[in-house]
Amino acid sequence: MAETAHGASDNGTPNTGTTADAASERSSQAWKARLLLGHKSMITTTLNLANPRTILPYLCTALGGATFVAGILTPIFQISSLVGSSLFARSLPGKAKTTSFCFSAA
Repeated sequence: MAETAHGASDNGTPNTGTTADAASERSSQAWKARLLLGHKSMITTTLNLANPRTILPYLCTALGGATFVAGILTPIFQISSLVGSSLFARSLPGKAKTTSFCFSAA
């Protein structure tokens, strides 16, 4: 089928792209999936080897830090991991799909 100057084929259906575009999209999606899998596996490994909720306060008090600082380290870690995840998600190319969730208490 020959393509007209307006981007439609002879039978009037729009030309949506080539197989190269589809292969490029699949490659991009595969890259994103590998990137997210690698990120999650590195975080999981780190948290399993040294849980910051116990290690950081212990190190702080062992090195002579104040008790208040040792107590505030865990919330700081939680906030920084949430901020880091949100910044990492923004660096992924493309627009993320949004899904609405409804939670209910039973």
